[in-house]
Amino acid sequence: MLVVANTLIVSVAMLFDLGLKRFYGKPASRMPLLIAGGLVFASQAFIAYGGLSYRIRLTLVTTALLCAFSYALWNLLRNATGTFGERVLQVSLVVPIAGIALRLLTVGDVSTVSQLFLPSPVQSFYLAAQGAGILSAGIGFILMVNERTRAELEKLTRNLERSTQELRRQNEAKSKFLAYAGHDIRQPLQAIHLLLAGLMESGLRAPQQQTARLMETSVNALTDLLDSLLDISKLEAGAIQPQPRPVDLERLLAQLLQEFRPQASARGLQLRLHLPPQEVTVLSDEQLLSSVLRNLLGNAIKYTQRGAVLVSVRRAGQGYKLQVWDTGIGIAPEHQEQIFEEYSQVDNPHRDRSKGLGLGLAIVRRISILLNLQVSCRSRPGR
Repeated sequence: MLVVANTLIVSVAMLFDLGLKRFYGKPASRMPLLIAGGLVFASQAFIAYGGLSYRIRLTLVTTALLCAFSYALWNLLRNATGTFGERVLQVSLVVPIAGIALRLLTVGDVSTVSQLFLPSPVQSFYLAAQGAGILSAGIGFILMVNERTRAELEKLTRNLERSTQELRRQNEAKSKFLAYAGHDIRQPLQAIHLLLAGLMESGLRAPQQQTARLMETSVNALTDLLDSLLDISKLEAGAIQPQPRPVDLERLLAQLLQEFRPQASARGLQLRLHLPPQEVTVLSDEQLLSSVLRNLLGNAIKYTQRGAVLVSVRRAGQGYKLQVWDTGIGIAPEHQEQIFEEYSQVDNPHRDRSKGLGLGLAIVRRISILLNLQVSCRSRPGR
């Protein structure tokens, strides 16, 4: 039992050194541990069963321990970076090395039989040094692992911040390019519109007229998609800044309803306007506010199969509440927040481009933030 116990003590010391190597990313093999453990065990067994003295076995075990702890301390000093945990671990190795060295120097003073549990200042210091060293080594190793984990997390956080800043910079550059190149991008489409208009007035036959109308529909859809992309890009790039001025809501809404009335009539819908009896003037950016209402009206008409669309202005405290009501398909409660996200279309999972890109309500939310407006949705499926 004593032979096995001594072998385990030496093996644990060498195993600790193996853990240090792996902690610092050094090549670490179990083979030296197995060979050294086997040699220590064989040597002790030979001494014990060969009738040799206890003093020789103690010298062998103490020397093996001293070598193992010293090698571990050397590895630690060679790779240490000066952290608090490493300093604690260094002290935890120095203490047992001092006890082991003292035990080795006084090994000639022990008798030929085991004195492990006999009271002796040297033996007491040896055992106390080993116990204190093992306890503080555990604490030091935990501190080292914690410090390394924190350092790696900080490094990952810095790398993530750099990557995020780079992505943000690239996204802003893309958005600014689209925002400021909008005029050049729209010019070819405007030319196509003019050419199609001239073509349709050139006396085409019925099949050719049909083809031209289909082309016009496609170009109009492309123009709408491009306008939405350019609008969202301008908002992302910060190229749009509100210019608040007094806005006559009655005049603005009358113009918008006049604009959308043909579209509503083509779908068989009534388009109504409700205003309070007094004059309604608000302080806002007329162009941006018009863009918000135009997107809301366009959505209401697009998703209403029959019935009516009502635009109303109501008093709400010191301000006004603008509402767009419709008798359309409705939106389930779980989707009502999602509809304000970019490229989100509840009823268009297959991305039918004829239904747009799903940017209208995202534009509404972004402009509303610029104008310091609150946008909300209240709806039920089928209502």
